[in-house]
Parts: sequence; structure tokens; C-alpha cells
Amino acid sequence: MAVETQPLSSGPSQHPHWRRNSRVLFVSSLLVTIGYTVSFPFLPLMFRELGVRGPLETWVGFAAGGFFTLSFLLTPVWGSLADHYGNKPMVLRSSLGMAALTALLPFAGTWPVFLGLFIAVGAVNGFVASSMTLASTNTPHSKVGKALSIVQLGALLGNTIGPLLGGWLAPRLPEYRQLFWVACGMDLAGGALVWRLIRESAAPRQPLHLNLARDIARLAAIPRLRMLYALFLLQGVVYFGSNPVISVFVIHLFSGAGGGSGATPGGWGASLGVEGWVGLATLSMTVTSALALPVWGHLLGRFNPSALLVVSLGGSGLAILPMVLAATPAQATLIRGVFGLSAGAAVPILLTLIRSHSPPDMSARAISYGSALSMLGVGAGPMLAGLIGPLWGLPVYWALTGAALLAAAGLSGAALGRKP
Repeated sequence: MAVETQPLSSGPSQHPHWRRNSRVLFVSSLLVTIGYTVSFPFLPLMFRELGVRGPLETWVGFAAGGFFTLSFLLTPVWGSLADHYGNKPMVLRSSLGMAALTALLPFAGTWPVFLGLFIAVGAVNGFVASSMTLASTNTPHSKVGKALSIVQLGALLGNTIGPLLGGWLAPRLPEYRQLFWVACGMDLAGGALVWRLIRESAAPRQPLHLNLARDIARLAAIPRLRMLYALFLLQGVVYFGSNPVISVFVIHLFSGAGGGSGATPGGWGASLGVEGWVGLATLSMTVTSALALPVWGHLLGRFNPSALLVVSLGGSGLAILPMVLAATPAQATLIRGVFGLSAGAAVPILLTLIRSHSPPDMSARAISYGSALSMLGVGAGPMLAGLIGPLWGLPVYWALTGAALLAAAGLSGAALGRKP
């Protein structure tokens, strides 16, 4: 049975604090993602520090896969609680929970303990996803694209600064795991800003609803939501899910290039060290995404989001395919930067479309399922690379992700372009 999409009726009078909330969430998302990316890209080095032997991509795949699978399973629960208690408590739940658990990670002296604690952080993960939900449901419908772009920009800038800061701090700390203390401080700072400054619009709370099977059946009955959720899963794989993969890829390229950025041993990039190149390759995508996002936010207010989604997916697929031929860290860094110009737009576009097509009485839950699938993709990306890498090499992984993006662009253009 098809479910008709109900029109949204929310204006400035219902959401008087949306501008202030967007600015606060921009700063808090900036801080929390600095903490996340100051540590996460260096997981391969942490496992090596703890004595792990064997393919690093496999171990990083285990860690990221467990982390984001747990996030995937619990995010719909947090969405149901958000519809009942409000979105602000869920943002605070994430920031304070992550701060508590990341504070313990530097004390893990063996890889099994470290792996278990790291996966446990996934249970409370989701600060940016909760912030995007709060911004979406507390903003006039005509301004949702702008508000989401502002919050996403904060997250992207954090993803830019974090790897750079981590690349500078990592070789100066006694142990790589101590980067998680920086993450703890950033989580606390971001949560404090939300606690003091965010004002959530007064809205009727939905009854506490934890029937996830009924939620899924109701949302799955809306054809366009099914397509959007599939795209959220793919976005998680190819965007943030590729961060641990690019770290391992750069470590391999650094070793193959003789410790330099060029094709000859001892090239000019040797002075950066492996930590520096891991940081640069990770942040190059987020730098270009952050630069392009205001443009995408402006376009969201003027053009059909479905058409913009096709452009974003197709551009991302074409941009990532040259990674198959990358032979040095510098080349991989450049390709990632071009990829970020179009890839960073996918999240605000998908959230805008999901809110437009979801039932108004379960908007937070509808968005939370998209966020959950994105997190599943973030975990699936490293796991997929961990299986492919030892068998055929990571270039095959890049080829598959590029082909998947191009196929998604064609399929989504056909499906979303049809009248409901």
C-alpha cells in the first residue's frame, strides 16, 4: 500500500531560534568532528603500535565495521527517543557518551581491549547525525537546505582541521592512542555549547514508540524513501567510510614511493612523514567539500534537490575512478580533493529529500534511519576494503566504488525523476 507524503507546514513563527541553532550546531559539530578525525585516521598506526601483524586494512575494517554496525543498530532507537523527548537530549547523549568512552581508550594496553573499547564508542556515536536532525526539525521548511548546509559545513571543517592537527600531534605524543584525549576534550566542549545555547522549538511530542519493525514497514511503503535510504548507505561507504581506507592506501603508497611523495625515493614529501601524508590525504576531501558546500546550499534553495543529487553522485563517481592509477601519496591526495567537490553535497541533499517525503509525525525517526544506514555504510567501507585489499589490492576497491556511484546516479535520476 502506498503512503502519501504529507505536506510540511512549518514557518518562521514555529521555529524562531533556527538561525541561532544553526550557528551553535555549526561550532559544536566543528569541535566534535575535530575530535573524531584527530584520532580516527590514525587507527592503522595505533594497531601497529599495539603489536598487530598482518594486513592493516583487515584490522581497521574489523574496528570500523564493529563501531558503525553498533551505531547502525542503535541509531533508530535514538530517533524514536528523539521524537518523544526531543532532539537536544539526543545530541547531548552522544557528546557526553563519546567523551566518557574515548577518555578510556589511551589506557588500553593490548589490542583486544583497545578494539573492544573502540567498538563500544559506536553505541553512543552520532553527534553530527543528531545535530542534523535537530536542525532539520527545528527549521522552517523553506530554510532546511540552508540550515543543513551550515551544520554540515561545521562538520566538514572539523574533518579538515582534525587530520591536520592529528598529523602534527601524532609524532609528538608518546603513544598514538593519546590522540583520543583530544577527542574527549572536543566532545565535552561541543556538548557544553549545545547544553547552554540550543533552544529547541516547542512541539507536540510523539508517544514513546520503539516498534522498529512497524516504523520500517511504514517508511518502506514510500517508494522514494526506499531509493533515498539505499543512497544513504552508498554515501556512507564512499564518503566517510573511505577515510580509514585512504589512510591504509597512503601508507602503502608511501612505502612504495620510498618514503616520499614523488616516484623516486627520498622525494620532497619525505619530510612530511607517513603521519603527515595520512593527514593530508584525509583532509583534502573535506577541505574541498567545505569550500563547495556553501555553493551547494545556495543551489538547494533554487533547484530541484533530485536533480542536484544526480549531479553530485555522477560527479563523485567520475572523480574517484582515477584513484585506481594513483602511484604516490600526492596523487591520491589530489584525487581525493577533486572527489570532495561533489561528494560533500550528498548528505544535505539526501536529508532535504527524506524530510520532504517522510510522514510529519515521524520526521526524526525517518531521518534517523537514513543516518543509521549511512553509519552502516561507513563501517562496511573499511570491511569491504579489508576483504578486497589482501586479495586484489585497494585499486579494485576504488574502481568498484566509482562504478557504484555512476550506477546510482543513473538509477536515482530515473526513479526520483518520475512523478510520485
